[in-house]
Amino acid sequence: MRGLLMAGLMLLVVSCSSMDNNGSMVPAHDITIKKNALTLGANAFSPANLTISLAQKTKVIFYNGDITSGGSYGGSSGTSHRLITDDGTTFHSSTLAPGDFFSPIFHITGTFTYHCEIHPAMTGTVTVNP
Repeated sequence: MRGLLMAGLMLLVVSCSSMDNNGSMVPAHDITIKKNALTLGANAFSPANLTISLAQKTKVIFYNGDITSGGSYGGSSGTSHRLITDDGTTFHSSTLAPGDFFSPIFHITGTFTYHCEIHPAMTGTVTVNP
């Protein structure tokens, strides 16, 4: 019975996680900043356009997956990003180091375009329905 319980728990962890560029488990999130995002412009976010419903979800979790493998000493590095809505008020993250998360909460419906304040060509949209 204990083995079955452990297997179920592992399945739950795997289904609520994903893998980063280095094969490490990453907690569940809604939008990933892709590897080499600086060069990808409007394709830097996955998905580039996310739609949520306030009736089911108010928080969107961004993950900075712009991670590169470390050198001979291991570890990881990558590119930092800072996300802000084009209106300048709906959300504004701190600087997200590679592997960091940002979780703005939406309170109203609408279409919210955003970009990386450091790399303005990186753009995306969150549409919030009732």
